[in-house]
Parts: sequence; structure tokens; C-alpha cells
Amino acid sequence: MFCKAKLVSFAAAVALLGATVASADSDHDHPAGLLMYPKISVDVENGVDTRLHISNVSNNPTMAHCFYVNANSHCTNTGEVCDTFQDCNDSGIFGACVPGWIETNFDIFLTSRQPLGWLASEGLAGDELPCRATFLNPNPCGVNQGSNSGTRIPPISETPFIGELKCIEADQTTRLPVQCSGDNCPNSLTGKAAITSAELVDVASYRAAGLEQVLNDGDENLQIGGIDAEYEPCAEVLVMDFVYDGAIDPISETFEASSELTLIPCTQDFRGQTLPPVTAQFLVYNEFEQRLSTSRRVDCLLDSRISSIDTGSPTRSIFSVNVGGTITGQARIRGVGGGLAGVALLSLATDFTDPDSRVGWAAYALDTVVRTEDADTISLP
Repeated sequence: MFCKAKLVSFAAAVALLGATVASADSDHDHPAGLLMYPKISVDVENGVDTRLHISNVSNNPTMAHCFYVNANSHCTNTGEVCDTFQDCNDSGIFGACVPGWIETNFDIFLTSRQPLGWLASEGLAGDELPCRATFLNPNPCGVNQGSNSGTRIPPISETPFIGELKCIEADQTTRLPVQCSGDNCPNSLTGKAAITSAELVDVASYRAAGLEQVLNDGDENLQIGGIDAEYEPCAEVLVMDFVYDGAIDPISETFEASSELTLIPCTQDFRGQTLPPVTAQFLVYNEFEQRLSTSRRVDCLLDSRISSIDTGSPTRSIFSVNVGGTITGQARIRGVGGGLAGVALLSLATDFTDPDSRVGWAAYALDTVVRTEDADTISLP
């Protein structure tokens, strides 16, 4: 009975949350030339990992040039991963908890119509590759189908880890986008991620956000949207349908809802290792269309329980059921200073303020309701 109640609850929650997203402009239902996975979470000690998938949907071999972004903060005194300065206690002396932004790039060579998957904690290379060419067997998966040779997916650099992944369809020699125009531009990639936990039966799975190439001059500066766009625009406004934190699940009548939100900026300078300041503005509506608002700066990556976005007291948040007054709500998230991509994770727990008490979870990508007219840029190293 317990498992049945939990699974029915999540089925109801997903149906409920998807009711208004259907009218949004989805970035997740078509092949693309640029993929964004907003949330990769790994904590080996506590059994949390992320399985990543990328697929080539075309009949031709292709390559993805990818970038892991490590968004962990670190203690200035110990170098350890931290959330706040309280994690930086070294024999009674506290250091600062400083946000970080470190990228690691790698290549994935995909054969015709090939899906490929790996655990973020382990990576994928060598004999683990299903179509690895050798001198004696140069076409392991068929003539003209390509091979996985040259693929080197490293494991994430440390654990615990919170970060993102971006992958760009690229020329197999230059590692830069193919010079193209209109229908000649390759848009062959799809992707998804699944966050797993040894403690939970459920898998929090979401589809990667994809942007199609519309024109490309083949250099290291990628223009997303704007005049002379090389890729379709990023989102200026994202929609997140959610269950208010602390709301009692109406199916089990036992567990409390708790949601996490992850946002990443579309603009990134991998060459100069810099990020622009982007502010996320939130308009939050309850079921009676009463509106409240807040804002939060997105530095590299925002990963937060929704009821901690605007306050240190979750029960007083505009995302709390105590303030919202209804079971579900909707947030419209506008990026100021750049476009955004994001994913949300809904959990059920015995205490919504305690992540260790959750009994199940489900993830869903945020959809676009307005695309930005301004240009975002990605600068490749």
C-alpha cells in the first residue's frame, strides 16, 4: 500500500503540473545543435548519481563537443566543497564559502542513429565504448556508420558535485560548429538526464533543453538569438508549475511536497572563464491567480529549494503553502541580463525542510513561454 500510494501521488502530481505547460514553447521535443542539461547532481557517499544520455537521430555520424561546468562552492581555508561558511569550520576557525565555476571539455563521437549513456561519476572511454574502431576492425558498427573512437568522457571532478552540461554539435576535425545555413545546418542531438538515489525507488528524469542551429559561420563564438542568430533564442520567460512547499500530498494524505529549482544562464564564456550577471525575476501565482513576486541572482548556477529562494525561513516563503494558500501554483521566471534554462525537481517527504526524509521524487524541464529578443553568446576555448 505504501509504494502504491507513493506512485499514484507522483502520477497525479505530474499530470497536475503538466496541465498548463502544454501551451508553452517546448525546447525538449526536437533534435537540436546545442543541448543544455541544467542539473547534474552527484554525491557518491550518499548514493546519488546522474545518468546522462545523448543520441544522434541522423543517418550520418556526428560529434558533440561538450562542457561540464562545476558549480561547487569551496572553503577558502580547507578547499572542501561547502554550502555555507558554517561548513568551513577548521578547528574553530571559519573560512569563507566562495562560489566556483570550472569547466571541463571533452568530445563524444556518435555513429549513425546511436544513443550513448554514462554515469557522471564514472565517465566513459576505451573498451567501454560500444563502437570503438581498431586497426583490425575499422568499421565495428558497419561501413560508413562511423565509430566512437576519440570519445573521452571524464568522470566529474569531485564529489559531492552540482553542475551542468552543455553539448554543441561540431565538426569532427575542428571541434567547432559546421559552417551552414538554413536546412543544411545539422541538428541531430537529443538528450536526457536521470538523477538516481540508492535510497529511493524513483528516478528524477528530465529531457535536455535543445536549441536548433539556423545559421553558423563555423567560428568559436556562438550567437544564440538576436540579429544574425546562429541558434534559435534562449528563453526570456520560463514557466514552472509546482506544488507549494509544505503542501500535503492529496493522494497519500501523509507526505509533504518539496521542490528544488535549478537555473543556468545561456551565455557563458568558456574561453575567458567568465559569466555575465543574470537576475531571475519570479512572478508567482496561486490557484486564485493572486500574485506575489521576488528575484534572485543567478551566478553560474542557481540550485535551491524553492522556499529558500526568497527567505531563510521556508514557511514564510512565497513558495510555501502557508503563504500561497493553495496546493499548486505557477511561477513565471524572467531572465534579466540574459536568457535562462532550467529544471525543477518535485519530492514527497515526511518533512519538506529535511531532504533526508523524502520518499520519492520526479524531475521536469521548464518550458519557454517567451523567447528573448536579445542575443546570448557562448565562447568556445
